[in-house]
Amino acid sequence: MVPFFALFTAVTVLPMFYAAWMSLFREESSGLGFGGTERAFAGFGNFTEALTNEAFLRSFGHIAFYCAL
Repeated sequence: MVPFFALFTAVTVLPMFYAAWMSLFREESSGLGFGGTERAFAGFGNFTEALTNEAFLRSFGHIAFYCAL
């Protein structure tokens, strides 16, 4: 059972926590994108921006329509 839980943690649990951690930051590039990117802490700003974006909210209707088919 130990090899299973080690592989499960490495393949499933760790990427979930890493994705949650990265969702709290914003990547900003300067200039025309030729320079490096800077990572700035955004907190829940990314989530509030997504939940107030009209195109993002409209996509839920498209998903519901597709699921109903």
